[in-house]
Amino acid sequence: MKSNTPHPVIPVNQLQPGMYVIAITSQTGAMEIAQMGLVTNRKQIESLIRRGVSTVRVDLSRSKLAGIEQVLSPEPASPSSS
Repeated sequence: MKSNTPHPVIPVNQLQPGMYVIAITSQTGAMEIAQMGLVTNRKQIESLIRRGVSTVRVDLSRSKLAGIEQVLSPEPASPSSS
């Protein structure tokens, strides 16, 4: 069940408004996430990038972005699904 990960780790430059961040997973700076939350605008993403955040873990079930699974994994659906 690798393709249906509910909390994938993505590069911060792929983060989009509407995604729900639950953790910073890699960074070059010392920023700590104060609380989990919904990304509402590009300025929040730019702030994470400026502070050295490289990757974040997102919660797909709490994200408010239509078709988020396809945004994160643009590969076509596996033909082996019944």
